[in-house]
Amino acid sequence: MGSLVPSFLKALGLIVVFSLMGFILIKLVFELPCWAAGHDGLVAMISFVASIGFGGWIGLEAYLSLRDWRSRRRARDFDTPR
Repeated sequence: MGSLVPSFLKALGLIVVFSLMGFILIKLVFELPCWAAGHDGLVAMISFVASIGFGGWIGLEAYLSLRDWRSRRRARDFDTPR
């Protein structure tokens, strides 16, 4: 039970870091064309909400991909030559 909390917090921390990176990336992708075209406040609010949603999704997917990649790499270490 004691190792469950630290592993959960580590996973949560990685998801937060990946989500923040995804948020910044999507915010730049949405904000630069919006700023260049001179859109109004409603479009800015929509792009902010979309950046939060897509950033969280990117963070979760990045964490799951990293976990899958690490588990496949560990499985290769245990393979024995024939």
